[in-house]
Amino acid sequence: MPFDDFRAWLQTRYTSETTGRPLSRAAAGDYVSRLRKLSLLTGRDVENASGDELDSFLKLLSTNAGLRQRIPLKVVDDVAVAVRRYREFLGEAAASTEYQVENEVVDSVTPRDGSEEVTEEALVESVTGRTRSAKHKPEQFAAACEWAEQVVDGHKTRAEAIAALVEEQGMNAGSAEVLLNNYRCLRLGQGFSSPMSAEATQYFVDSIVDRFGAESIPGLMTSLQGYVAYAVAQWGNPSKGVVRILDALRGQFIASEAWSSLVSAATALPPSSPEESPNLAASEILREIWVRGPQHAAFRRELLRRWSGSCSVHGVPCNGQLRASHIVAWRLDESLRGDVNNGLLLSSPLDALFDQGLISFADDGNLLESDQLQRETALHFGVRPGLRLRWDHLPDPALQAIRANLALHRAFHFSGQQHRYAPPASAP
Repeated sequence: MPFDDFRAWLQTRYTSETTGRPLSRAAAGDYVSRLRKLSLLTGRDVENASGDELDSFLKLLSTNAGLRQRIPLKVVDDVAVAVRRYREFLGEAAASTEYQVENEVVDSVTPRDGSEEVTEEALVESVTGRTRSAKHKPEQFAAACEWAEQVVDGHKTRAEAIAALVEEQGMNAGSAEVLLNNYRCLRLGQGFSSPMSAEATQYFVDSIVDRFGAESIPGLMTSLQGYVAYAVAQWGNPSKGVVRILDALRGQFIASEAWSSLVSAATALPPSSPEESPNLAASEILREIWVRGPQHAAFRRELLRRWSGSCSVHGVPCNGQLRASHIVAWRLDESLRGDVNNGLLLSSPLDALFDQGLISFADDGNLLESDQLQRETALHFGVRPGLRLRWDHLPDPALQAIRANLALHRAFHFSGQQHRYAPPASAP
């Protein structure tokens, strides 16, 4: 029944102003009681009413002279709040119908062999259009993540975020509301009830793990467990794609716990020199752990989506021989390790040259050669005139962030090893 669904929705959607915790069943039930009071006073079917009908019932309550004499103004105000919440619920429920269908479609690109997470091949197929997936594009998911994060941090209101997603990303308000709410719940470790495609769920999970590392995994598991339990109880369908994401997170959490002692030991190693420079062996150990951990996996998936599973330079899949390359080196800035704007998806040869500073990229995206790069090496690795980053599809904020990180890459290698950069030499 709608009122029962409304009560459950309130418990996942709103928090108590006094405790900061999700609304209790009793507090959510109070909203339902107010709506039933409206139904009793007006003699109308509030539970099955449309949004416009709800407005007309509320207007009747506040303008009918007989009712106004019998009902305190405080009651009218309380009922009005409940009506607003119920209208929000109805709007999300309407948008959610689309997502229920999408859940089944996106599950078709998830692995059927019991593996723990969506395979890279399936992910590439979903973002390149060879397999149907969610109706939203990766850039819309990215925008939803950015706006939702600002809402969670209190820098923007929900209304501002919805308006921006509608105007800038062409989303409808109901879908924008669902995405913002579900991201908030994932971010805060709260259960949610609005269905969302497995692709969107994976994108949001990756974005949160990218930003906050393995420490965010327990909250994400709690949030997804809440959704799966609700989906089973409500529809008898937990969404296989979401269950696989949850299972993968469990495995990653167990692995992270197992590595924690090794991380502590590596961090405790003494510096390499009296000048207190970092211990290089410890740095390599920590990097290897990071590469095998959930934050790097999320970082790589974000790059695969951004570059449609193809090399950022060549524009082809390179038979899967692609590396998630950090622009600013992993050891130099911990805050940039999971930032998708600090990454490029490069073929193995280009990644090796880029990591050593033997190539870089200019602000216009053109490939630059170091004066230390030998001509036969450049030829062997396929470095030739005309190569550039294929980034014209990226939004301006992303381009600006990548350019800033590329400037740091060039500056670091120029100061450290005296690389000087120029466009690739013309072919003989």
